[in-house]
Amino acid sequence: MAIKRGEIGIDIIVYAIAGLVFIVTLYPVLFVFFMSISTPQAISSNEVMFLPDGIYLDSYKQILQKQEIWRYYFNTIFIVVIGTLTNLLMTLLTGYVLSRRDFKFRNHIMIFVVFTMFFSGGLIPFY
Repeated sequence: MAIKRGEIGIDIIVYAIAGLVFIVTLYPVLFVFFMSISTPQAISSNEVMFLPDGIYLDSYKQILQKQEIWRYYFNTIFIVVIGTLTNLLMTLLTGYVLSRRDFKFRNHIMIFVVFTMFFSGGLIPFY
């Protein structure tokens, strides 16, 4: 299949826009990372541009030496794992029940499920 000249031009435009969006999205993340490995003096005097002059890891050392942070990481991982497994189990069970045509309340539950897809929890503050 031959590629037309117009398609190549559109591909170039699409890739250029995607690259621009990628750079605009990635720059703040990299800037925060480079600020985190810069010295406090460079940060307070606004000398951090894109690449820091040196690597300063004492801030990470101080944070990781505190015992509370490990508890916070454990809590986060625990909640994510339990929440994901619970969601997976409930979705599996609901999907099985709704796939059975002879289930008595199938239509009522299906209406409830579809209704929540149309009106998400993000709409609640607007009412």
